[in-house]
Amino acid sequence: MSQPSVTIVVELPHSPVTNPGVDDLNPSYFDVRITSGSSYLPVGIYDAWCADVNSGIPLNASTGLSTSLTAYIYSSYETGLIAANLPGIGNTYNLDLVNWMLNQDFTSSGYTYGEIQCAIWTLLGDTNFQSEVGLGTVDPAHINALVALATADSDNNGVQDHEGFVPDVTQNIAVILDPVSSTGTHYQPLIITTKAAALGDYVWIDGNANGRQDANEQGLGGVTVNLVRDINNDGDFNDANELLKTTVTDATGYYEFKGLTPGLDYQVQFVQPAGYQFTQKDVVSNTFDATDSDANTATGVTGIVLLHAGEFNHTIDAGLYQTASLGDRLWVDTNGDGIQNDGATGLSGRTVTLIGGGADGLINGVGDTTATTTTGADGFYQFTGLTPGVEYQVQFGDLPAGYQFTGQNLGGDDTLDSDANSAGFTQIVTLASGENNPTLDAGVYQTASLGDRLWVDTNGDGIQNDGATGLSGRTVTLIGGGADGLINGVGDTTATTTTGADGFYQFTGLTPGVEYQVQFGDLPAGYQFTGQNLGGDDTLDSDANASGFTQIVTLASGENNPTLDAGVY
Repeated sequence: MSQPSVTIVVELPHSPVTNPGVDDLNPSYFDVRITSGSSYLPVGIYDAWCADVNSGIPLNASTGLSTSLTAYIYSSYETGLIAANLPGIGNTYNLDLVNWMLNQDFTSSGYTYGEIQCAIWTLLGDTNFQSEVGLGTVDPAHINALVALATADSDNNGVQDHEGFVPDVTQNIAVILDPVSSTGTHYQPLIITTKAAALGDYVWIDGNANGRQDANEQGLGGVTVNLVRDINNDGDFNDANELLKTTVTDATGYYEFKGLTPGLDYQVQFVQPAGYQFTQKDVVSNTFDATDSDANTATGVTGIVLLHAGEFNHTIDAGLYQTASLGDRLWVDTNGDGIQNDGATGLSGRTVTLIGGGADGLINGVGDTTATTTTGADGFYQFTGLTPGVEYQVQFGDLPAGYQFTGQNLGGDDTLDSDANSAGFTQIVTLASGENNPTLDAGVYQTASLGDRLWVDTNGDGIQNDGATGLSGRTVTLIGGGADGLINGVGDTTATTTTGADGFYQFTGLTPGVEYQVQFGDLPAGYQFTGQNLGGDDTLDSDANASGFTQIVTLASGENNPTLDAGVY
């Protein structure tokens, strides 16, 4: 970007300044009339001062006016740029003191506009002004007094009282103009006064990463903010004089830059803090406004900000968020109750899929995203770098053969229960900035089985020790606990099978943690059950009571109980 410019005419020096229809000007060395070129420095008459005593501007002898000139605009606070491009201005480090002087009402205190002009020259290193015309009556003592006021060090600490003076938006700022003729001749640098501009706003934590400053979202302190200009149009701000000012947000996330020049092309660069990302830009509109974020998501740089005289733009802000994460584990629910309360072990090396909302942030089949990871030691997994405010859902699907999902959301404790439904999908969650949700897990189990045989106890001692033979083709009933897993007559289940060769039977696909009981009741005529649990060896004795019911058993994940048998004679 090149320096912006206006078209000006310089008027013959005189004092006091009087212009028909203009009532807000103060005495000055001369006037500059802006005739066209900028709505930010609008058409009109401005108090003006000479910045270099050793150069001039040709004026028409009869009219007292210069020709129409193009004048490039410089900020009096961009001292490096002024030194590089306007070498006629010396002591640029004292331009802050010149700004302070132009905000004091010295003429009402007995000083003349000519003495003020001479003091400005002195501060800028020019003292050869004795022969200058149009100064009126000047008193060297007054000039020295003005310079002394500007450079005072009242507490003798080596720092001038007005060093670093920056005008607020209600105060005057010195704008430097570089007049150039149509043939390219650079004339005397000028100082005009107008009201200073400013900009600022907040850096805030966008908790849901929606690009809007929602209620209760807090500011972020300690963030570095730079005021910059891309002077050479190369797309960065790494070159000389492109970094203008630096500040840091306060505890509430607020920052501001004051003493800005109307019409200059400013940009704000927010430096991304470690662990944060910039939120969406311009979700409300592509102009600066009070509710959305203005920082580019990759660079943290805003668009160009042009300011009017006296304007304070309070809308240049940036939203930041910390990425979120989620995870937990895939674990074996050995007792099948849906709760990690049994020293549960994890399944490692299994694929877990994360489903994320698309551009709209919603899981609705429109542009949804997927990512996968693999469970590690003891079944743990994690997904990081997630965007707050976006819907996410975990899918567990890569189960070993013979496993199925345990009950979902049982027990009322989200850190201990299983979150996967029977198809392996968890609930949909939405995360906040920086949040880690470590509770999205899945319990699985292997189905269990039980069985044994119906056999003839030829010697009637209740023990299979006599070459016992089995009874085939007889019905065996399995009684199971209902929804509560208990055999108590409330929703109990039943299933039947038939004894096979040599009296053997089996029930498979059983749920661990549920109570089961076997009933043998289909006996041939004349048979009755032998004694129950005789001999102390459960693999050899008979488990059925006189009515044919075995004890109640509860199975673990993957367990097979091959001992529930019945002897008859």
